Amino acid sequence: MALTKVFKSKYQVIISDIYTIKNAFDSINTKKIKQIILKSLQNHKIRNPYFKKYNQVFDLSLKILKDEFANVGESKSDFSAFLFDISLLFEHHIRKVLKQEFELFPKNKQEFCIPNGIFQNNIYPDIVIDFCNNEIGVFDVKYKNFDFVNGVARDDRFQIISYVATHMAKYKVIVSGIIYPLRENHWENIKKIKKQTLIIGEKISFRVIFYKVCNKIEDQQQADRDFIYILRASRRCKCCA
Repeated sequence: MALTKVFKSKYQVIISDIYTIKNAFDSINTKKIKQIILKSLQNHKIRNPYFKKYNQVFDLSLKILKDEFANVGESKSDFSAFLFDISLLFEHHIRKVLKQEFELFPKNKQEFCIPNGIFQNNIYPDIVIDFCNNEIGVFDVKYKNFDFVNGVARDDRFQIISYVATHMAKYKVIVSGIIYPLRENHWENIKKIKKQTLIIGEKISFRVIFYKVCNKIEDQQQADRDFIYILRASRRCKCCA
């Protein structure tokens, strides 16, 4: 709803390049849920210091929804973050961290598509790491709690399989998997995770990889370095040998 309001305001020029996202939001019937949302989210805050900036986005969105444009100011930078929900922000952050070490395929790279019976849909994996020599790693990013009892959800398994299978037509996929956030106080649970193999014509390493979310911002840099090390080590995984 905040997005729709901005598109109808003088700030439209700032977001003129995201019509695809706007169209997705336009499909939502907001009239019936606007008051419910405003009432239920009025005091909702993300307390983890790592997501401190998200609260600024939250406050800005509420001001826009209540037509308080005058309280927002004239700065274009004020409108830069609220366009994406937290799951997209998390994916963006993971890409930013990995770019410190790896070469990544562009997120909007149109190489492969899947037929749907009427036309074809392009597919866009969240993370494709270019290891050079035509070798890649394909990963999906999920901003949700991992189920340590039942593992990766059925739909998420099929999604990563689709990504891997299509990319195998052109590249050698040497590792695949799904990336989840995990709070540092739950970090001991990673001992339950096994290195496994995905078989699609050939054996491909499959990993569930966690990005540690620390309670203190000063601890996050080391967590980022550890995360990069884990991804680097996943390339050398011998479980498929």
